[in-house]
Amino acid sequence: MRTLLATGVAAAALVGLAAGPASAWTLTDTNGGDGHLGTPGAGYAYQVVGADNDVGGSLTTFENTAGAAETLTFNWSYTTFDCCGSYWDPGGYVVDGVFTQLSPSLPPYADDGATYTGSFSISVNPGDTYGFYVYSVDSIEGPGTIEFSSAPEPTTWAMMLAGFGMLGLALRRRSPALALAKTPTISS
Repeated sequence: MRTLLATGVAAAALVGLAAGPASAWTLTDTNGGDGHLGTPGAGYAYQVVGADNDVGGSLTTFENTAGAAETLTFNWSYTTFDCCGSYWDPGGYVVDGVFTQLSPSLPPYADDGATYTGSFSISVNPGDTYGFYVYSVDSIEGPGTIEFSSAPEPTTWAMMLAGFGMLGLALRRRSPALALAKTPTISS
């Protein structure tokens, strides 16, 4: 088991993702798999990549422990690189050992390179574990990936918009004399 601790810029991303004061997520890869964290796309904080080393039945999870009771909202994006689709590399989220699949679970399965997106909310209590997973049924023909990030609550969006509005108003109201004082003079 490998433990990832937040530092630098990653700490800022984890603060938004972690419940309460906890800021350490744990990456676990079972059954000899080679699943790992990848480089997420734009707008996502993390990418969990499933196994692709011919060792079937590998489960890759990236989990955290809640430090407080709260409701968490996540945006997610699932992509499979398996030529046979998402049936072989399902992905989703897990709360206290209960797995919820987000990738297509019934035919037609996601085709190679197909991407599915969405958002969901979960309620956690102190000590609950939660996170994301990719289960590599066959671990061949390409892995499945799931990217995720926390989604701001509506009140956060409202406060951000109000702050931008006040900043715009302050910039608009700045003194014309100040603007003229900054204008360079050209002499010949």
